[in-house]
Amino acid sequence: MLLGPRSVLSSSTLPLLLLVLASCNDQTPTAPTRVTPKVPNAVYIAPGSVAQISAGGQHTCVARSDGTVACWGNNVALDVNYGASEVPADLPPALQVSAGGSHTCALLQDHTVRCWGNNGNGQATPPSDLTNATYLAAGYAHTCAAKSDGGVVCWGANFYGESAPPRGLTGVARVFSGSWHTCATKFDGTVACWGQNNYGQTGAPAGLTGVGFVALNYSTTCAVLHDGSIQCWGRPLDLFDVPQPPDLGPVRFLALGTQHICAITSAGIVRCWGGSSFGALNPPSDLGTVRLIAAADAYTCAVEDAGRLVCWGTDITDQSTPPTSNNLRSVDIGGRSSFSSICTIDAAGALVCSGAESQSDKPPATLGPVTRVATNGQNTCAIKTDATVVCWGYPFNGVTRVPGLSNVSSISVNGGTACAVASGAVRCWGINFHGEADVPADFGAAIDVSVSNSGYSCGVKADGTVGCWGQTVSGNFFGELNPPHDLANVKEVFAASFRACALKIDQTLVCWGSSEFAPPSDLGPVSKVSVSDFATCVIRPDSSLRCFAYPPPIPAGVSTVVDVATGEGTTCVILPDHSLRCWGATSVSESNRPAPPPPGTTPPGGDVTVTPPDQTTGQPSPIDVTFTGVTTGGTTTATSSPVGGGGPPPPANFRLGSPPTYYDIHTTATVTPPIEICITWTEGTYNNEAHLKMLHFENGTWQDVTSPGYPDTQNNKICGSVSSLSPFLVAEANVSPVVGAISLPSGPIALGGAATITAGFSDDNFGDVHTAVVDWDDGTSSSGTVTETFGSGSVQSTHTYLAPGVYTVGVKVSDGDLTGSRSSSASVPAYIVVYDGSAGFVTGGGWIASPAGAYAPIPALVGRASFGFVARYQKGANAPDGSTEFQFQVAGLVFQSTSYQWLVVAGSKAQIKGEGTLNGGTTRYGFLLTAIDGQFGTASGPDQFRIKIWDGNGSVVYDNRRVSSEDSSDATTLGGGSIVIHK
Repeated sequence: MLLGPRSVLSSSTLPLLLLVLASCNDQTPTAPTRVTPKVPNAVYIAPGSVAQISAGGQHTCVARSDGTVACWGNNVALDVNYGASEVPADLPPALQVSAGGSHTCALLQDHTVRCWGNNGNGQATPPSDLTNATYLAAGYAHTCAAKSDGGVVCWGANFYGESAPPRGLTGVARVFSGSWHTCATKFDGTVACWGQNNYGQTGAPAGLTGVGFVALNYSTTCAVLHDGSIQCWGRPLDLFDVPQPPDLGPVRFLALGTQHICAITSAGIVRCWGGSSFGALNPPSDLGTVRLIAAADAYTCAVEDAGRLVCWGTDITDQSTPPTSNNLRSVDIGGRSSFSSICTIDAAGALVCSGAESQSDKPPATLGPVTRVATNGQNTCAIKTDATVVCWGYPFNGVTRVPGLSNVSSISVNGGTACAVASGAVRCWGINFHGEADVPADFGAAIDVSVSNSGYSCGVKADGTVGCWGQTVSGNFFGELNPPHDLANVKEVFAASFRACALKIDQTLVCWGSSEFAPPSDLGPVSKVSVSDFATCVIRPDSSLRCFAYPPPIPAGVSTVVDVATGEGTTCVILPDHSLRCWGATSVSESNRPAPPPPGTTPPGGDVTVTPPDQTTGQPSPIDVTFTGVTTGGTTTATSSPVGGGGPPPPANFRLGSPPTYYDIHTTATVTPPIEICITWTEGTYNNEAHLKMLHFENGTWQDVTSPGYPDTQNNKICGSVSSLSPFLVAEANVSPVVGAISLPSGPIALGGAATITAGFSDDNFGDVHTAVVDWDDGTSSSGTVTETFGSGSVQSTHTYLAPGVYTVGVKVSDGDLTGSRSSSASVPAYIVVYDGSAGFVTGGGWIASPAGAYAPIPALVGRASFGFVARYQKGANAPDGSTEFQFQVAGLVFQSTSYQWLVVAGSKAQIKGEGTLNGGTTRYGFLLTAIDGQFGTASGPDQFRIKIWDGNGSVVYDNRRVSSEDSSDATTLGGGSIVIHK
């Protein structure tokens, strides 16, 4: 999902407020009001198993292979925190995620849709009856979903018709959304677009076919064809700064940002062109081969074959590697919420920071292990294991020019000033506009120090008292410089704008300054404290987390934590499993996992996942192998070979991919079954991905080992479970063709006349060639004439009956490899009525819409009911003969007459009474049939039908006009067919 251009403001709320206070000395200062930031941030997440990625307005989301969803970036749009990047804690497993302007939607594994975030136009409220979604696309303020029946449904804003698919649109495979327009690719390789068309972005070129994928931004639409070529329409691409590379070659995936385009070539290499601002065109030099890519306003994210997720562009150019450890023990946040820097330290002392704005903001490569870190977003300082200090970042405020310090035990950075406790004394350097770096000469020995962002600093003396120095921009209006006179036994101090806090040895928290930030009266003892200009967060002795003042709300499910850091609009914690979780203006992925081992390496342990290298090509294979248990480590490899090229023979009744390839997997590790094999495929390899199966060659045959829930056509992935390793193949199952409704003659056929029928059929295997047989229900059958294109078409045949009666016609269609049929009598019965015109009689055939209440056992049932009948008196006979058949498919009711008692014809109305059986049983049921010929004589009304069926006790089983008397002319108008009373 991509957005259109718009103005984005970036400012620091607090410095602006402080400037106002400093220039208005004659007015009473007030505590700060929290203003929510407006720009995206923190778009890195740790390497892991990423199945699908989507970039929205200012946030990015991924769906993992295990069904979980992670989002990060800015929750804010139009000054409102919508929470678009806050994944609901109760979100069920998902197949796909789509990030919109300021909302997010997920396609769940049960094919329903769940959305969160901005719902101002209803874009986060999917239809309640949407239960068959197969693909999802979120636009700026609307959302669309493709359905399993080939249709499309959209909801949300419809300012330009973006939520109004063309009438009659069918056969849709996938749907894609731009800011204000939408496109759908169809199974036949064509594309349909609707919505805003100010640049011609909905006007696909005439005759465009072979489309496999479509990418949209606010003004341009591009299609990737099956041959790897690109066709774009809408805003001319030559308006961009960098033209499309002439040597681009075939591509397999494409992503459009607001002013740039990135493609994945057939070799898995990322190439970008278009607008050159913000570094969005410059993938990192170490970017490997890539399988997924997403682009937004001015940044791009890609997923490598090895599973690593890498992002580049606005606010993240040259950003350092995000935390990849699940053994984190410390976290700190600094800077404005628009450009927050988040730093973590793991158990080995490794420091990792994300959110840096330039190369100089990154930790030195030679830093080594550290014990403590402090950051303000533009500058970061760390205490090394040898108790020295290293600082980096913005060079002009002097923070990076660290004086010679040793035996450092405490460090603080804020504004443009740094202070440390070194060899028991406080030392400060950097900006000193307000005296915040002028430590009083008589301060004496110290144990802790803290620098505020508003012109003052505080320290804890060796005797446990607190002293503060500098000049606050409020002129000390709130008493920030004046700790309580009886304050003692302090071990840590925290200086912030408008107030300061101290943590005492007895675990009580004491704050002074603005009462707006005072601790709650029921706070109780605390063990750790983090203070920012807008909020305070504490960890209590039971490891529970509590925040007060103006923090972002704590997400559901976050209860006990190891460490906490709160900044301007963002809070981060280290969870009990020592992983990182952040929320607020910056939402970093909540699951940061260790980097995967080198391809092929299979270490001992449980649930070990390996991506074996392809020894045939020398490239990573599209395979993931998960071993339930590995007793002895080893190496897992794969070789690729063409099917039938000397290896196992091709499987019967399957369509092979292009090229037809199988993978022979081996491992030297000692493993315990079961083993899970997952294989991804390239878009366009198969005709119909929904019918793919994973086959395993064992005991001389191909076995279907596909796991439930697969194939995953959104992510082009299929998995299977096996107990041993040998050749594997992904192939398209040859399914049975499906016969639709049969079209019959418009009325009864006179004896000796020709009856012609036609029936449509479809086959998901597009390359099949079909034959057809028609069963005429008189002991004969004949071949049908088949007309087809790409596996779908029609059957036609003609037959002459030799005796009058009611005949049920069936059509069976077979493909070239696998015989399959769907007789019309198993779905919608097709009755042909043949009459003898030498005597007076009544005939009818067709269907009605059965109303509620007609079927007594389940009165609520409604649906189509079919009938066919003929009745006449033979010369000299006392009772009529003929036959009646009636079927209510929804209820599974099939009635067939066995005898007639009487036939009464009065003008345009005929009634037949007799007996018959239900569903092929032997019990006799009475019936009364009322038929009205609407065209009898000179009349021109509709034909009508009624049938009443009752058991031996007189209890009615079925009556489509239950409220009317038996001699009434009340009957149901036919939905199709005809009734004829013959003179």
